Amino acid sequence: MRPLRIGFAGNQNNSPFMLARALRTTGHDVRFLVDRPEPLNRPEFRYADISYPYPSWIEEIPTFEVDDVVYRTAAWKTLLDRLSDCDVVVLNSMAFAAAADLNVPAICQITGSDLEFYCDRSRGERYALFQDYAGRTRHWGRAIRDMREPSIESLRHVANGLPSPLFHYYRAHMFRKAVDRHTAGLRASRAVICLPTGAVPLSDRLLDAALTPATARVLSFMVESDRFQPLPLPSTGPLRIFNPARLNWSEPAPQWVNPWENKRTDILLEGVAQFVQRSTYPIAVHLVEKGHAVEATHALVKRLGIESHVHWHREMPQSELTTHYEQAHVIADQFGDHLVGLAGYEGMAMGRPLLCNWRPDVFTRAFGEEAPVAQARTPTEVAEQLIRLTHPAYRQALATQGRAFVARQLTPQVFLERLRPVLDSIRSRRRLAA
Repeated sequence: MRPLRIGFAGNQNNSPFMLARALRTTGHDVRFLVDRPEPLNRPEFRYADISYPYPSWIEEIPTFEVDDVVYRTAAWKTLLDRLSDCDVVVLNSMAFAAAADLNVPAICQITGSDLEFYCDRSRGERYALFQDYAGRTRHWGRAIRDMREPSIESLRHVANGLPSPLFHYYRAHMFRKAVDRHTAGLRASRAVICLPTGAVPLSDRLLDAALTPATARVLSFMVESDRFQPLPLPSTGPLRIFNPARLNWSEPAPQWVNPWENKRTDILLEGVAQFVQRSTYPIAVHLVEKGHAVEATHALVKRLGIESHVHWHREMPQSELTTHYEQAHVIADQFGDHLVGLAGYEGMAMGRPLLCNWRPDVFTRAFGEEAPVAQARTPTEVAEQLIRLTHPAYRQALATQGRAFVARQLTPQVFLERLRPVLDSIRSRRRLAA
């Protein structure tokens, strides 16, 4: 079959880039646009074979935000221009709205806040408060005096200097207009790549309201298993637990954090404290200082009296995680009502047991089987699983079964097979149109 020219815009956590790489291996002509400055959203901070300046199939474009989506600024027009000659586009993050602006079939790849925040009109006030940062200048009168001629950019400059009540109204209004644009993009898309029904109830509600019955839903989840070869489990030292999940668990959560994003790291640490009381087996828990509850986690560790068992690491690029997977006996992920993240599944791909709340009531139905993990959702269950994990035979069994689960369910080849009917349909329609 003729390869497709597939354009990508938006790269939250490098998830779309993983799909782009997989599609390139099957012969498709991929054009990938990078617009964000954050390392987590740039491929060179994950892949050793990608460096800056980028190869010809990757292009840097201006960053686009809420205002660019609403006003269709020069940055937005650049995005549309770079994608206009593609056979199909994959849109992520702030790019959903492009599906309604382009005369090109679109797939929206959902990675969290792009749907749960930026497609929810009720978040307008929260967004406005978050935008009203302490350092914002409020000299709107001066901005008017300095304005040489009216333009979108000069009017935005004036609006951004308004007193807080007017500024909140303006930013909330802009946010809701952007939500409407994103929702129109979802409605215009041929397919969405998303979580299974029941994983995030708000996501279910927003998608049910936005999508047409004809929109295909493709199960999200892919692990680049070829990048994570299984290694023998460490045979010496204390039971080493590596928890790469964000420390999002304390209440109240900041304005920008959704309630269901609570990873419940407190359950893990309280379980470790129970383990220390019940067992003399040495244990070392490694945490990464990222997320809104870093200070609260330090305080909890001290209160539980497990400071000597907890080791801290600075926030790191994705490329450094592999070393921590290798050194760990066990990977820990989330223990709340969120979902296991990419790092948890990457650890399984490397042959490391996964300790978490996998939420089997939701994900068994989605995958057709239950994942072989050390399942725990309370501190007592964590402690009991840790006691079992002190036995090498149990660790090895979970490691072997977990790697096999990834091979059955999460490889790029499996994901592309789920996506293939969508691409075949787009190819067939374009052939008929020609």
